[in-house]
Amino acid sequence: MKRMFVALFLLLFCSICASASEPAITTKKISDNFYVFYGGGGLGANAGMSIGEDGVLLVDVMKDTTAPMLYAEIRKITDKPVKYVINTHGDFDHAGGNNFFKEKGAVIIGQSNAHYSSAKSDIKIGNAFTLEFNGETIAAKHVEAHSFNDMIIYFPIDNIIFTGDTFTNQSPPYSFIDGARGQLMAIEAALGFSDEETTIVPGHGGIDNASGLRAYREKFTAWIGRIKTLHDKGMTAAEMVRDAKLNEIKQRFLVINKGEEVADARFERLVARTLSSDFVDAYALPEEVRDAYPGIYRKAEGGVVEVFSENDRLFLRQEGAFMWELAPQSLTEFKIRVLLGDSIVFNVNRDTGAVIGFEGTLHGGPISAKRIAAP
Repeated sequence: MKRMFVALFLLLFCSICASASEPAITTKKISDNFYVFYGGGGLGANAGMSIGEDGVLLVDVMKDTTAPMLYAEIRKITDKPVKYVINTHGDFDHAGGNNFFKEKGAVIIGQSNAHYSSAKSDIKIGNAFTLEFNGETIAAKHVEAHSFNDMIIYFPIDNIIFTGDTFTNQSPPYSFIDGARGQLMAIEAALGFSDEETTIVPGHGGIDNASGLRAYREKFTAWIGRIKTLHDKGMTAAEMVRDAKLNEIKQRFLVINKGEEVADARFERLVARTLSSDFVDAYALPEEVRDAYPGIYRKAEGGVVEVFSENDRLFLRQEGAFMWELAPQSLTEFKIRVLLGDSIVFNVNRDTGAVIGFEGTLHGGPISAKRIAAP
């Protein structure tokens, strides 16, 4: 009996410990008609919910594996149907639950460039969008910062903004697609919707306000400025992380997170990402050769990719997979901006001078493709 009692006690104790350690969605009520759901703990990004006469509209839906948990939390609050999902961008931790909610009857809205990610959507919007729902005009503005399909989303009645990953207030900046230029444009877009009473929901971390966003802009500008100074001195990311002033700037980002430290390896990676997004020395392509690269390319492993030009910048994209900027290092070698260490080399026909394909690395793996059509 004693052994049985001990065994039952241990079983109950372990069950309680396991339950306590499992991540759970946290719900914050903004008003009777608006709620924010915090992901974290591997569940996914922050999400939002508008409730009204028209039904439910969600901003982001966490991961595919988390979507049922999110739906259960929604059902604790309302039994109204989920009519729309608007994605701040196409990353899996924000848009992974799209299919789940589509099966529940929701219409999925995403920015048009999201079809170069894994996110699926029914309505693809351009640079701006409004939707009349639940008695208000919901507005969305497209920016290119964290991704090529970012949207800043504003709900005027509750005066709340969702920034997606263009703003996260829990760590130093994790530079992405359009570097400092895109980051600052996204901040300005969010501030353009804001007043001093606006609630700002970042992609990850706790809710903030316009004052916090302006403070983030100041810290971000200091981060970029210091890295530029060190880059101009020829320092590598590994050397920069030992710089006292850059470490002081890093700590400023952690105040809202109560001083939680950033591991050295992650700090170095954050710096390296900034270098790769903003400080890649690019070769100036002669104007007469800029049209040599765009076209459709067939990958050796199957499927096609496209190289295209926009505003004198070259990009590589594949529907449903990726879209990245190419930074020329010579007439044939191009680094893939932001992806650390990845690059491609274009192959040229020696007799005609025409580009016939490329090979290199993408996401750390090999990629090889032959050109099959001009733009």
